[in-house]
Amino acid sequence: MQLIREMRRNISKDTMAPPQGSRRIGNSHGHSGGARCFRLFLVFIVTMALSFVGHLQVQETQSDFETIQDVLEDRQGHPLTALSYTRHKQLTLSDYTTQLSAKASKREKKTTELSQQSGPNRIAIASFVDSTEHVYGVYSIRKQMEKFNMTSAGLEQVVVVPDSFAKQYPKEYEALAQWIGKKYIYFINKDHIYDKMADDTLWQGVFNKLWLFNLIKYDKLILLDTDILIRNNILHWFDYLTPCATQAKDNIEWNSGAMVIQPNTTTFQGLVDMVPRVKRFDRKMLSNDPSENVDNFNSGYGQQGFLSAFFTQESLGASERMKTMPTEASVLISSIATKQLRYFTEFRQHIFETVHFTTAKPWKKDTDPTHDRIECGFRREYSDSFEGIENYGFYPIRTKFLRDCTGEYKKKKRRKQHESAKLFEEKRKQR
Repeated sequence: MQLIREMRRNISKDTMAPPQGSRRIGNSHGHSGGARCFRLFLVFIVTMALSFVGHLQVQETQSDFETIQDVLEDRQGHPLTALSYTRHKQLTLSDYTTQLSAKASKREKKTTELSQQSGPNRIAIASFVDSTEHVYGVYSIRKQMEKFNMTSAGLEQVVVVPDSFAKQYPKEYEALAQWIGKKYIYFINKDHIYDKMADDTLWQGVFNKLWLFNLIKYDKLILLDTDILIRNNILHWFDYLTPCATQAKDNIEWNSGAMVIQPNTTTFQGLVDMVPRVKRFDRKMLSNDPSENVDNFNSGYGQQGFLSAFFTQESLGASERMKTMPTEASVLISSIATKQLRYFTEFRQHIFETVHFTTAKPWKKDTDPTHDRIECGFRREYSDSFEGIENYGFYPIRTKFLRDCTGEYKKKKRRKQHESAKLFEEKRKQR
C-alpha cells in the first residue's frame, strides 16, 4: 500500500502544469509524454495486481476467521468480525498462531470425546423383578457392586418389571427407586409374551426375561437372576464374546441365570416370534423317523432351554451363536459340595466369581438347613449381602440354614428325640 501511495504522488507531479516560462506545443514534448503514459500504464497494472492479491488475502482471512471465530476476541472481549479481524492491529502473528493452535487442540479433544461416546460404553447389570423375593436379590446385587467398586467404572443397574408392579408392590417399588433410581426401572406388558405361548406346561414367568434383550439403550448387559451372589468384581465379563453364559454339569444347555448379551431389537423380535413354537421337550414323543420330528425349540421347561435352542440354530453365523463362560464364573450352589469341585471349593474359593442359589433360597423361611461346611460358608456370604435391608421395611434373613448351618440343628433334634424316647420308656416302666 505504501508503494501505491508513492507511485500516485509521482503521477501527480508528472501531470501537474509545467513551470512558468516553459512552452508546451503539441508534440514538441512527445518523448516525455510517452514516458508519462508508460508510467501511468505501469501504475495501473501494479494497482490491479495488488488489488487482486488483496482480494485473495481477504478471502483467506475470511476463511481463517470462520475456523477460529469462536476463539478470537478483541481486547474488550467482543467477538471479531472478518473485517475487524483484518484491521485488528494489536493481533500479532504469535497471537494468531497460539489461538489457532488452541482451537485445533479444542477440536481434537471434542473429537476424542465423541469417539469415546460412540463406543460401547453403556453397560449395566440387568434383572427381571416381579415379586418381593426378587427385590432382596436386587438389594444384594447393588450392595456387592458397591463393595467391589464396580459402580465407579460407570456400571449401572437396571430392572425390568411388569407394568402393574408399582401398584401391586408399592413398598418394593419405592425401595427399588431408592437403590437404583426410577429412571433405571423399565415397565413391560407381561401379556405380550404370555399370549404367544401355546404350551401352558412351560414355566411361563421366566420367559419375561426375554425383555432384557430389548434394552437397546445399552451396548452390553450382564443379566443376573436375583438369586445370584456376586463374590468378585465381574466387570471383565464385558470382554466376553456374546451371547454367552455358563453350562451346568457338562450340559450343552445354558444356565441362563448369568449371561452377557448385546441388546438388539432384531434379536428380541426373533425370540418373541419363535415363542409360539416353544413346547416342553419330551423324548417319549419322538418318532423313530427323524423326518417326522418337529423342532420344539426347547430342551426343557424354561427360557434357558429355549435360549440354548435359539442360539444354536444352523442358520446363525458363528459370531451369533451361543458362547460359554467358565464354570467358576457362575457356579451352582448344588454343585459346591460335589466331589468334582471339592478341591477348588476347599483351596481355591476365590475363583468362584458368582454363586447361583438355584436351591435353598435364602428368603424362604422353610428352607432346610445344610450340613456341608463349604456350602454353609457360601450361604453365610449371601446372608451378609442382605445386611441393612431391614432399614427399608423388609424383614431380615432368618432362615434355618443360616441359624443352624453347621449341623447343630440336627444334633439338637436328635438329642431331643433321644430324651423324649428315654422319658417315654421311664413312664412305661412306672406303669
